[in-house]
Amino acid sequence: MLDALSNELFERVVCCLPLDDIRSLRLVSRATAYKATQDKYRSCFRSKRVELTRAALECMVHTTADRGLGSLVENLTLVGIVYNTTILRGLLEKGENSVHALQDLSKEQEAYTESETKQVVIDLNMLERRQAEDDELRASGTDRALLTEAFTSIAASTSAGLKSLSLQIAVYRDDASNQILPRDEGSQRRRSMFEAAARAFTMTMSCLRASGLSVQALNIFAKKPESLGCNLPCDSLRHVDFGEWPAVAEVRTLSIGIADRIVDESVATSGNKAESGIQAARDQIDDDASYSALSKMIAACQNLENLDISAYQIVHSDRNLRNLQRELRPRYVHHLTRVKPLCKLRSLRLAGLMANTSDLASLLSNHSSTLHHLSLMNIRLTQGSWTPLMALPLTMNLETIHLEDLHGPSDERSELVEFEGELTQHYTVISGHYAGRESIKRQGIDARKEIPYHFYNGRAIGAPRVWKRTLRRREEFGGR
Repeated sequence: MLDALSNELFERVVCCLPLDDIRSLRLVSRATAYKATQDKYRSCFRSKRVELTRAALECMVHTTADRGLGSLVENLTLVGIVYNTTILRGLLEKGENSVHALQDLSKEQEAYTESETKQVVIDLNMLERRQAEDDELRASGTDRALLTEAFTSIAASTSAGLKSLSLQIAVYRDDASNQILPRDEGSQRRRSMFEAAARAFTMTMSCLRASGLSVQALNIFAKKPESLGCNLPCDSLRHVDFGEWPAVAEVRTLSIGIADRIVDESVATSGNKAESGIQAARDQIDDDASYSALSKMIAACQNLENLDISAYQIVHSDRNLRNLQRELRPRYVHHLTRVKPLCKLRSLRLAGLMANTSDLASLLSNHSSTLHHLSLMNIRLTQGSWTPLMALPLTMNLETIHLEDLHGPSDERSELVEFEGELTQHYTVISGHYAGRESIKRQGIDARKEIPYHFYNGRAIGAPRVWKRTLRRREEFGGR
């Protein structure tokens, strides 16, 4: 009876079924398999999430080979995996039945039952085995070979390449079945997440180059909430050669979350070699190639239309290292001013960055004729004033502008910028979670007007809503 249905009616039936039922239906006969493999079933392969493990990569190779259904993928997310066995080990040692008991000693601690202890042992052994398998996979280079093969198959099946490619990190911590987001992992294991992000990025870029696969939109640890608390260490970019790479010039949208370089502070702050360790850490932070690499990547993406750069601040335990890192963060924007203007850039978002007035004004002026949408969030000036920057919209062709949480140099009496005027106007909305005026959104003709402002001079606000705002900012931009 099913075979007698027209393709159109059959597809309407299939549209009402979940994926597992469609798969079962395709096993009935060759005729039903053919009819079931239409728009609905194929659409299930348009977007895929693939973990960078042996099993997932081998499956990807299998499904993309010979123009298989896997090669239909248009939106691909690659996920690097981090295994944190600290809590499970602690549970066995302390005999506690609550993960939170390790983090809050004031809570009542209860002994594990025998079955619960067995499950912890099973989960711990499984995570350790997976970690060993992933280590061997990377050491042998098999992960690169598998991903390159899959990318090559996709490139051979379509000249359009991927519509989007996203990179993320996921963490196994509480058990072997459930993943948590990086922001839920806390700061103690942040180094392992950043290292995993660096590995995933360099491998993915290497495989893209080797396969010739093109990508229209790149999202590099910038998706929220998936990548809150884990961005790409800035020095990772220097290990990728973006020169003479035709496919990278086809990128139209680039969203990237960049983080401070990771340094080994255990060497820098302890032992007899503390002084030489601190100097080594300073040299790593001071390495200009780590800051200029971002601009080299953007310069290679000559046809960018949308650019989103978000910076994450890593707080070093050593005060001298913290001060040095703070001094050098403006280098990102400084190097961006040296990039040849992107003639097709329409939308620009900068968040979590530090800059001086001259560099930021130069970057925006370089794209004044093409930019239609501008967003500046959590930007701090290290030198100069916001006044010339607030006048820039007069010389630009903006359709929308969004400014939020802007800060002046630290020598200002108050650092937080507040915007002046009525809170709600026809094409302007002023709001904020702190003092109520630190955010402004303008559109239409208002987006091309000068923006009046002053610095907040009231007392510090400690309301619960402000504390929540602070926590959200730390998740997205790091710092204290």
